[in-house]
Order: sequence, then structure tokens, then C-alpha cells
Amino acid sequence: MSCPFEHLDACLPITAILVLGLASARIILKGCGPYVLAIDEASGALLHRVQVFERNTVHGIKLAHEPSEKVEQHSARCLVWGGQSLRLLDIGMEIKRISSGDLISFACPEYSAPDWILDAAFVGDQFGDVEYAPPRRACLITAHNVLLGLELEASETLTKIYLYEINKGPKSVLYSADVAWLSPSQILVAAGTVFGEIVVWSCRLPLESDLSTLSNSSVSLHHLFTGHEGSIFGVDISSEITFSEGVTRRLLASCSDDRTIRVWDISDCTSPSDGSDNSRLLGASAPRSTGFGGSTLDELDINEEACITKAWGHTSRIWGAYFLDASVSDGTASIRLLSRGEDATCQLWDLSATLGPGDGKDSPLWSNATLKNNTIYDFHSGKHIWSIAISKLHDSFIVYSGGADGRLMSFDIACNTASSASLRFRVESVEDIVHQSPSDSSTSDRLQRPVSGKKAKQRERINRFAFVSECCFVAISTEGRVVLTCISDPKTAEISEANSNSLCPVSGEVIATEESLKSYSVISSHPELGVAMVGDASCRLWCYRHADRSFTLLTQLERKITATFAVNSNADQHDPAKSRFSLSFLASYGGMTEADLFIINDVSSLADFTRIRFSLPTNFIITSNLLIESKSCLILGSRNGGLVVVNLENSTGSMEPHIALHVLRLHEKDAITSIVRLPRSENTESESILTTGRDGYFCVHVLTGLGAADQSPTLQTVHKTSPPFGPNIEGAYFDKMTNDMILFGFKGTDFIAWNESNQTTVTALNCGGAHRSWAYNSSQNPSGRVTFLWTQASAFHIYSRTTSSHKTVRAGSHGREIKTMDISDRGFHVDGKKQKLLATGGEDATVRVFTVDETVASTPSTSFKCLRILKKHASGLQHVKWSSCGRFLFTSSACEEFFVWRIRTIPGFGIGTVCESECPESAPKSDLRVTSFDVMEISGGSEDEVKFLICMAYSNSMVRLFVYSSGPSFGLLAKGQYTTNCLTHISFVQSESNLSLITGATDGHIALWDISDALPTTLCIKQDGLEQLPTFEVSIEPSTIGWHVRHSIQQSSIKEMEITRISETKLLIVGGGDDNAMSVSQLTLPNSQTQGIDCDHSFSKTSFPQAHASAITAISIFRQHPASTNGSQETTPQFNIVTSGNDQRLKLWSVEINSLGHDGDDIRVSLLDNAYTAIADVSSIGKFTLSEDPRGDEEKAGNVTLAARQSDRLVVCGVGMDLWALNREYL
Repeated sequence: MSCPFEHLDACLPITAILVLGLASARIILKGCGPYVLAIDEASGALLHRVQVFERNTVHGIKLAHEPSEKVEQHSARCLVWGGQSLRLLDIGMEIKRISSGDLISFACPEYSAPDWILDAAFVGDQFGDVEYAPPRRACLITAHNVLLGLELEASETLTKIYLYEINKGPKSVLYSADVAWLSPSQILVAAGTVFGEIVVWSCRLPLESDLSTLSNSSVSLHHLFTGHEGSIFGVDISSEITFSEGVTRRLLASCSDDRTIRVWDISDCTSPSDGSDNSRLLGASAPRSTGFGGSTLDELDINEEACITKAWGHTSRIWGAYFLDASVSDGTASIRLLSRGEDATCQLWDLSATLGPGDGKDSPLWSNATLKNNTIYDFHSGKHIWSIAISKLHDSFIVYSGGADGRLMSFDIACNTASSASLRFRVESVEDIVHQSPSDSSTSDRLQRPVSGKKAKQRERINRFAFVSECCFVAISTEGRVVLTCISDPKTAEISEANSNSLCPVSGEVIATEESLKSYSVISSHPELGVAMVGDASCRLWCYRHADRSFTLLTQLERKITATFAVNSNADQHDPAKSRFSLSFLASYGGMTEADLFIINDVSSLADFTRIRFSLPTNFIITSNLLIESKSCLILGSRNGGLVVVNLENSTGSMEPHIALHVLRLHEKDAITSIVRLPRSENTESESILTTGRDGYFCVHVLTGLGAADQSPTLQTVHKTSPPFGPNIEGAYFDKMTNDMILFGFKGTDFIAWNESNQTTVTALNCGGAHRSWAYNSSQNPSGRVTFLWTQASAFHIYSRTTSSHKTVRAGSHGREIKTMDISDRGFHVDGKKQKLLATGGEDATVRVFTVDETVASTPSTSFKCLRILKKHASGLQHVKWSSCGRFLFTSSACEEFFVWRIRTIPGFGIGTVCESECPESAPKSDLRVTSFDVMEISGGSEDEVKFLICMAYSNSMVRLFVYSSGPSFGLLAKGQYTTNCLTHISFVQSESNLSLITGATDGHIALWDISDALPTTLCIKQDGLEQLPTFEVSIEPSTIGWHVRHSIQQSSIKEMEITRISETKLLIVGGGDDNAMSVSQLTLPNSQTQGIDCDHSFSKTSFPQAHASAITAISIFRQHPASTNGSQETTPQFNIVTSGNDQRLKLWSVEINSLGHDGDDIRVSLLDNAYTAIADVSSIGKFTLSEDPRGDEEKAGNVTLAARQSDRLVVCGVGMDLWALNREYL
């Protein structure tokens, strides 16, 4: 049966992941809320989505059996569980089912277990069954340490599930557990308790397969580990590790909120217990510490069952630790583990331990055990990685991680160094790489051995360097040698076909030796053109050509060059003949306000070059450049944050450079490190450029009037934001394969390459920080080679990789709960379509701007595509709101932070955002929250200057009224005090020529404030809003306003309130609060300016107790049918209201107003629908109507139903985002 609510899409925390490696595709199953989604790993496309459970969240997905090569199979079977619910799914493996999007089918209805399920394991053919058959038996471990059995009985239609209790472990409450079949008759359980203990026990089953005999199973308690100082959040049982002479060991990894990972030996669990240890372990439990007492002693130092090793990790709680692989050499085991934590990172650990001859009692069994952190994978935002899946593919592991941000990431971990797609080299001396072939010695020996007979300070070190191709660079040594160095054989200078998927050792050859390069050198290059320019101490400028390995003197200069720069041009780099500027270099000189532009007309004939000298402002030190050839303009950035536009031609076309524009402090007083040109729209003459700076920001500017003879150029900043690294942002480029914007720079001691388009880290490398010589080259070829060079500790380092280390399979949103949301009434042109913009504010102190597009299932995105992330607030957001024109976004948070953002469409870039202004504080260092605000646009001004009337409500019960001009400036008009209760809501309401405020507070009351007299005389109140008179002035002294009437609508705090108009003077107010009740009120406003606030005023209210099972936190008045006259009868106005709260119920109400009545009976409310939403902590509900038919190609695939096409849209926000259709036929 159809319902008014129809669920369309969601972006939720990923709580379970399973990878299916099918013959035709690699499918990822992810659990989000009660849904299981099938994702194509290669494209990120959503193939199928089903709701597995009625309400419970999916916590685990376990494959019943691996696909067999013995029997042709058409499906794979999975067990899905969450809370007490469990269900079997069949996953189609046929190509036609994958292409049709009909992958997932239910093998049984939803079942309910007697307790919360923590883990499950099937017994399959891993024990050497002769004939293959899908397993029919599994075991489950519950939160009270009870082992359940699961038996499957197949029928023609559905599979029946039989659950029974096998046995119980020691009584305890568990936070984590791992269960494994050691044999068809023995089950091993590792249980992590709430009180910091780890209970390891096993259950032996009778050999008979009859269900009735399994109650005769026996339990052995093997270990009771203590030492963790907090609850155990993750345990993992390893497979057997084989040492010499057939000795095998089995380990256990555990993690806790004490931020430690500990490894224990549980090898003795395979043998049955005689019962003597059981009483010892149980008897020892009485006096021990649980980790929650006052004792700070770590019992690992005195416990006879001590762990092998432990290590600190992560910056907060660790949710899980998993064994990755193990190898044994000379009695020493090398084991790798992977952990996930609350800090939204995965971390790789190296465990090394030697197995000794001891028995673990009188003498230690393990020695020299160490656990060290190897790598940190930081690909998620916010907090929490809730799920991980590890898949072995060829010679590497592919790890899939799912976070609270809803993002599904994949990253590679090589099984060994030889199979790694990335290598890192350390070069102590030039002798380590010169005159050696790849076969001379191993990479590690050649690049890390010391040079005999020489002290470190006497070694010939690499001093300066620059790339001349994808894998080659020119280096200048401290002995004046010019060395061509390649990450391949230098005689070919390219990656050979045999080594296209691996990295060859570094090798080089000496091109030239110049005495003047010993003490001083500067270098820059054009890697795409294979040309480098070198300046020496003798004021000479040299040119290296990679095509013929030549190092030639270009010219003798008058002064020593302090820096050279390859000119960043938009010319065709593959055919320099097409442009006179395609091969150009800049040279700057110390202590001079002049610089030279060298234009090499023919790279094969260095004598044919042009030198253009131009003047610079005083103290202008060049750090970056961009040449716009079509306008004959050279744009320069300086070390002190200034920018200069140099016109290279005069009005007659001759070369007479002059400064056309000089902008100070474009990046405050920090260096502008790069300037990149953005694609230009065909119908505009303006140019858009992107600049990066060491102030931690990147900006987009619009330049108008470039190259024009009749006007001077002007610059306007249209976008400014900061990535999550910095402050040293050293450059930016757009990937030619994906068009993603990549930023690179430094954060602390790490070099970071950051994909701003999908908000992920591309490269993170510890290099010591920004204060060193370095070079970065990202190949724009399909090979995807990335190389980073740097000097550190008197050594030269090389890092290079050929493939991306990670990939965003599915995009996400906030990593914390969303506290507020608003949808713009106006559409923006994004990706060639006019789309709605949605702004969200999260607890992570960021504002995100999304588009809502239901036709993106074939992309790695949900229906919510994040366009921009705005980072300026210092705490969680309180309120966001769009202006009616859609060009401004207003946001507020704690510490009286109130920001105004200007939104623009930038060709070639997308949405541009600039924080235009911030509201002044009422007192220095205030900690008040701006809990709510409202905005009215003032008409009548110029197009460039927009004015708004803004009212704000504060947590100390204060109300302030401002007028804002987009100049930008704030003017305080009035202020007032409610009581001592925190205000939670404020809105403008207008009745004819009166303008009032309505506030809601934690005392459950609404209050009416008249502010008409507080407005300037130059503001006129019209029926359609406010209008500015020709003369506009704001009084220096703000007036005082106060509330006149108040009414109780809730018994306690008003959590949410929505207001809409019934008629010109009547308002409908819908409120919800902590009392779980929904109130629907009717308020009549004064109808003229001459009447007082109490005149012609009436109020009626209807309350609905227990409208929800918890606090109502979100309300939206969705559709309204105003009163109308039908013949002699007048119809009553009707409204549709959607509410939600912490009970995660989405309810649709119909409200009918009887305009003839005078009390609460005038309001009739009925419940139309009640649906479950997977969004926890619902904070807001937004609404919008489709402006275009979303059918397109999706209708052909059957993904957009007829009901969805004939409906409005709801967006529910909280811990995630939910998209619903509200079908019009039911309204």
C-alpha cells in the first residue's frame, strides 16, 4: 500500500562493510541505518538498496560461504545483523542482475534474537569437506556472553532460521566480541567486557549434528586478561602463525578507550580444559581492578597472564584492531595490525616478537616484542570510523573504511615493500646515484649505505633541483656538478615498458660541472617542455634542455639572480611555435625594483630570445606568477601578500611594460605561492584566477579590464576558504583526468597534497616541514606518477608512487551531527543545471553547501553533493539561513559569532563563497550563543549594495536588531531583554504597516515584540516587506525594545517553532519541545500602526501531548491550502505539517483552521502518516518543490517512481541526511 512518505536516499554513518569479489565486478555491501546498499567498487555507482530491518541499524554483514570454483553459483548468501535483528540476503552474481540493479533479495524474513548480537561466524568448507555445500550452521555471540546457534533450513521459497542457545560464558556485559570456529566441534570466543576485562573461552560441541544434542556442549574458560584501563571496544582472534618444526601460535588483539592496543597469546585454547583453570580464573576475579577505580597501576607488569606487548595509538578511543598478515623468519614473527578509532583515522601497526623456548610461566615465552605505529590513514572527516573490511587482491590488501561522515573509502596496503606502488629513497651523497645502473646493487644498500672514508660534512650533497620530465630532474651539487637524475635508467629517461607498474632505482649522470655553481645556484623548470634555467654566483644564466641533455649558457647578466621562475602560461605547451610566450622565465635580483622576463622564441636555438625589463613596487619580492597571453598581462605575487598586474604592451602593441594594478595584502602579509588561471566563460571578458598563500587560504578573484586601453584593471575576491592543512599552502592545480582541484603544502612536519573537490588527502609524507628545499611534480598522464623531492638532515630524499594510494568510493557529508539546515528558495546554475542549494551547519564547526540531485546514482555521490565547506566558526553551528535573493548565507554559533557569506557562481570553478562580514560582539571575549536569527531584505537600494534587517536571539535572553549593508557594515538599531531564560527562536512577523518579533524561549512561552518605532525613518514598511528611502542613515544610539504580550505553548523548553501566515493578520504557530507535545496556535496581530500591540489581539492554542515519544526537535509546515470562497461557502485554510524528534519518527499532520471560531476548538489536527527515519538526533527538516522533472534516464531504469515524480521533497538532518518524497496525491 502506498504512503505519503516515500524514502528516496540517505547519507548515513556506515556501520558495516562486506566485499564480494565476483567474476564480472567487485561489489561492496555497506550497512547504513536499516539499509544495505550494493555499490560497484570501480565506479562508485549505487546498484541496489534494500531496507533489511524495520528499525534496527545494521551492525554486521557476514558472508555465509566464499564463491566456489567447484560449482557454478548464481548467488552468494550473507547474514546481516543489527541489535537483536538478523536476516539472510541472497546477492545475485549474474551479470544481468547486476546490470538491472536487482542484486539483493531476501532469503528469509526479519528474525529477532533474544539479545544484542555482537558477532557471528559460519562453519564452512574451510575444514576440508569433500563435497561442497553451503554451510547450514553458524554461531552468534550476544552482549551477555551467551553463545547462540543458528541453523538454516531451506525450502522452495524462503529459508527458515532456527535459533537456539548453545552455552554461556562467564556472566558479564560485553562491548565487543569475536567468535571463530577452530573445528566443526569447537568454537572459540574472545569477549571484551564493559569493565576492562577480556574473557577467552571455548565451547565444544558433540559430533552429532542433531539440534537436540547441542545442549550437551561443554565450556572451557582459558584466560581472563586484565590490564586495560577502560572498556574493551574491540577484540580480534588471529589465524594460526606457523613457526619452525610445525610450532603454531594464535594471538589475540584488543583495544580500549585507554587508547592502547595490546596483543595476547591464546595458543593454548585449542586443547580442552580439565576445569582446574576455570576455578582459578573465576576465583581471581574478586579483588581485581576493573579499570574504573582509583588505582592507576597497570596490572600488566605483575599479572602472570601478561600480554606480549602494548602500544599507545590514536588521539581518542580505539574502536577496533585487526590482524592483517604475518610472516616468520629465524623464529621472529613480523605481524601487521590495522586499527580504527574515534579520531576518524585508520592506523597500521608493525608487531615484531621472537618466540623463545620458555613455557610462559617460569620463563618468558616471547622476547623482544615491539609494537610500533607504521602509517596513519586520515581520509575521513569529523569523528569515528565505524566499520572496516579487508580484502586481499594480488600482492596487496585493499582496506575499505566507513565513517560517521557517510564516506566509503578504499586504500591499499602492500603485502611487502617489493610489491608497494610507492617507494622512498634516501641519498646521502651524489656518489650514491652517479654512474650506477639499476643492477649494480640493491636500492636499500645503494641509497642508505654510508660513504666510506668521508665525513658527512665532506660529502657532495644535492643542493638545488627541479623537474624536467615526469620522472627526471636536474640537480645541482655542492661541488658544482649538474646531475640528471631519473627514477629509471637515465639513458632512456622514461619508464620502460617492463617497469611501467613499478619504480626503478634512482640513477643519474653528470651533465656538466661549473665552478660558479659550487657556492650558489638557483633553478626553475618547465617539466612539460623539458627545460630548466639555472643561475650561478657569476651572474650567468644557464639553460638545460632535456631533449639533447645539453647545458648551455644563455646570457651574462649584470647582477646576481636571487630567484628564477618558470612563467605559468596558458599557451599550448606541446607546440611552442604557436606562442611567443610558451617558453618564458622570470629573473629577479636582490635589492632591485626591477625584474626581467626572458622569452625563448626557439628552444632549439637559445640565442634567439627576448629580454623584457619591467619595474616593480618597492619591497616587492616575486614568489609566483601567471601570464595571460591573450591580454598581454603578467600577474605577479609577492612575499608580503601583494599582487601586481603588469601590462606587457601599450596601446600601440609595442613592448612597454608598466604596472596596471597593485593590490596590497591580498593574502594578508604572507606570500602568494601560486597563481592559476580558471577557465573563462565565452560571454565575458573578465578573467578568474586562483591564488594560494602561506596565510592558510586559497582564493578566487575576478579581474576585469585586463588589457583594455580605456580603463584600469580591477580585482574582486569572490571565494576564500582554507583547507584542513596549512598554513603553508604552496600551490594548486586541476587534475586533467578528473578536473579535481588539488592543493599542496605543509602541515607541521608533513607535506600534504589535498583533493579539495572530494575533501580527501592525496599524499601525506613526513619530510620535516616547509623550511627546506623541495619540489613536487604530479603527472597529468594516465600513469598518475607523483614525485616529491626534499632535503632533510643533510640528506636528499625522493618519494614516488605510480598509483593513487586511496579512492573515494562513495562521498559523505559532515563527520559530526548536523545541528541546523536551510534550503535556498532560489536555484543556482551548477554543472549546467539549475539546482537547489542546501546549507548545513554541524557540530564540527563547519558549514557545508550541497546540491540536491536525485539523478546521481551512477556517480560516487549520494543525492547530496557537497560543493563547498566553509570553515570560520570556532564552535558548533546554531543556525543557518539563506537570504530571499539566494545570494547571501547567514550563519551563527557560540561566542557571538555571526557571519555573512556572499555566494556567487564562478565559471570554471562552481560556487564561490566569501565571508563578507561578521557582526560585532556585545562585549569582548563573549561566550554567548546566537541561538536564532531572522533576516528581511530591504528593497530600493542599488544592485551592488544590498541591505538586510537582522534580528538575533541570544542565550542570555537578549534580543538585538541590526541593519546590514553589503558594503559591508553592521548598524545596531535596537536591543532588549526578555527575562533570564535562554531564547531559542526569533522571527519577523508583519501585519500591514506594523513589524514585530516573535520569540520562543526555554520557559515554554512565545513573546510578541513591536519594533516598528525602532526602525529608522528612512525605512518604509510596505505590504511586501521593507523599502529603503533615498536617504538612509542609522542612528548612533540604539533604542530599547521590549516584549508586550506572551503566551505559553509548551510545558517546558521550546525546541523548535515554525510560523506561517493564515491571513493578513493571523498567524499559525506550530511548536515542539521537551514535553514531547506538539502545540498548534493561532495568533492575531494588530491591523494598523495606530493601534497598540494589545488591540485586536487574540490567541488560541491546541496541544497534543505525546505527539512523539521524545522531544520534538524539527518542524516544517510543508504545504498550505489558503482559505477560499466556493460559491456561497468559504473553505477553511488547511496546512500539512511534518514533525520529527529523538524518537526517529517522521510524522505528517493535517491542520485545519476554523476561521469562525474563537478558541482552541477552532484548530483540528489529524495524523496522516508515521514513518521511521534512520537519522538519529534529528535537528531540522527542510522542504523544497521540484522545479524540473527528475525523470530523464533514471525513469527508464525504474529508479524514479510515478509517486516520487508527483511529490515535494523533504530533507531530514541530524546524524546524517535523509531525502524523502511527500506524495501530493495524499494531501
